[in-house]
Amino acid sequence: MPLSSGPIKLCSGHSACFRKRFCASVLLVALVALAGTATGKTAVAVQSSSGQFIVHSPYPTTPSFAQLIRQPESQVITLQPDPLAVAGERVKMALLRELGLRDRWQGRIRLNIRSDMSQSGTPLVVVATRFADGWAYTLDLPEQIERDALVRLLLQALLMELANRNSGPFSPELPIWLLEGMSERIQSLVGPELVPQQAPLLGRVGPQLARMPPMVKDQIGFGAAEALRNWLREHPPLSFNDLSLPPPRLQGDNLKTYRASAQLFVSALLQLPNGKRAMTDMISLLPQRLNWQTAFLEAYRAHFPRLLGVEQWWALVSLQFLAGTEPHSWSPQLTRRKLDEVLQVLVERRAPQEQTPVRGPVPLQEIIRQTPYGVHRELLRGRLAQLEVLQQNAAPEFVPLINQYAKILREYVYRPARSTRNTPGAGRTSSSIQPAAREVVSKLDQLDRKRFSQPATPPSPPPKKP
Repeated sequence: MPLSSGPIKLCSGHSACFRKRFCASVLLVALVALAGTATGKTAVAVQSSSGQFIVHSPYPTTPSFAQLIRQPESQVITLQPDPLAVAGERVKMALLRELGLRDRWQGRIRLNIRSDMSQSGTPLVVVATRFADGWAYTLDLPEQIERDALVRLLLQALLMELANRNSGPFSPELPIWLLEGMSERIQSLVGPELVPQQAPLLGRVGPQLARMPPMVKDQIGFGAAEALRNWLREHPPLSFNDLSLPPPRLQGDNLKTYRASAQLFVSALLQLPNGKRAMTDMISLLPQRLNWQTAFLEAYRAHFPRLLGVEQWWALVSLQFLAGTEPHSWSPQLTRRKLDEVLQVLVERRAPQEQTPVRGPVPLQEIIRQTPYGVHRELLRGRLAQLEVLQQNAAPEFVPLINQYAKILREYVYRPARSTRNTPGAGRTSSSIQPAAREVVSKLDQLDRKRFSQPATPPSPPPKKP
């Protein structure tokens, strides 16, 4: 019976209740009928549009009225074979777009939806198997999983497949920062539609739905960068060393800060000249090199001759990102914390009777005393660049102090050489250089005493007299 085109009339009284119950019963019967015809316990295998993803499930996709009934927002999604196949293609399309590549996949990825797996059970891992004709990848998934966890697992399988196209003697070691940072970047740029939660009732279900084109909308303008900046302003970005060697178990705010830092780090690498090509080269080199650090330096040799250069570049990039568009926008507390980081260096020390090195911060003065001029000169140049960015964004009461630090370091690093004998060499600090080193150490000590005596929060102004 067609619906009336006239205005909708509200029902009241006993008849209204009866009609509501009747309509609800009809809708429930329809859903049950659809479920009964489409969710038999027959195992199915669904292939994605490109053919790379094969989804195995103990039941086919259940058609639903998802386009008529608004589903509640939730990070936990229920996996069904057809939407999962579409999700795999969408993650792949987003990754290829970030790297500037075409879809030339070689290894097939099998996704098994397991009704006997729990969400909090065995850790989910991608299993790579090498056959005579190439690699294949298998991932067992529970029926319910968090959206971001699914994206990371799909991305891990895709990155492994991309690396193994250039097979080598080693199993590819994916950097944790690459997996976490690329996953966060893809989710922030594409938005929540990356993983469809349900399959709408379109009149066609099954393999036809799985082969739906993986349309990905670019949603860069919806404020992801500003949200990332706001978080990192309150939770300072991690150093490159901490990104490379994170603690084994991260959770809560620490995990969120790691992922935010990794997202910014990956984004900055992609924005370098030929950054996409360099990242693709690094991924391809992973099976050929003993560790990812070697592959990274080889792929990014035009930008970073050694890992120390990466640390200095990353410190500057993170400061520039936090700066945003407003000068002197940092709080006194954040300013002091960032200034402390610039004026210290993380080093490893071995205690006399211990075998495990202990990492800890040391002031720049100790680096100047203990290392050759040619070594700490490069370090101080990087710290000077960081101080310049810090000066532009620091709380106003810290600006004079930051300028004094920068002036002292600049005079020491860029002082003119009076003769070849006085020119700093690559070896130990010579006797002709020692007076300059002692002088800069003394000046830095004086500024440190001034810095430690300066309160992080300025005193409140006295109350006005009536």
